Amino acid sequence: MGYRLRFTPYAGGGYDCTAGDRAYVRHEAAAVLRHGHAQGDIVSILTRGSRWGFETPDDAAMVSDQDGFLSIVHDVFTCRECGSEHEGIGDAMGCCTS
Repeated sequence: MGYRLRFTPYAGGGYDCTAGDRAYVRHEAAAVLRHGHAQGDIVSILTRGSRWGFETPDDAAMVSDQDGFLSIVHDVFTCRECGSEHEGIGDAMGCCTS
């Protein structure tokens, strides 16, 4: 696993939509983006392949709860001794122990 698809509304907060391996999370992100385009949402690419913005139209009276950022987050664990990153917490905890 190690990847999450996270939505963060402009109003604050945020929640994880799904989690899994990189391919699965990218597939789910593509489905959310396709749905947004089909609904007429304004979607901007903020970081190609990992972060998008759902925007409020200029003539809107207020910001929708469905407007915000969609991001693919890669979870890694850091060794406290050397700072190297690992996929699992066990690997990070055992990194510099002898």
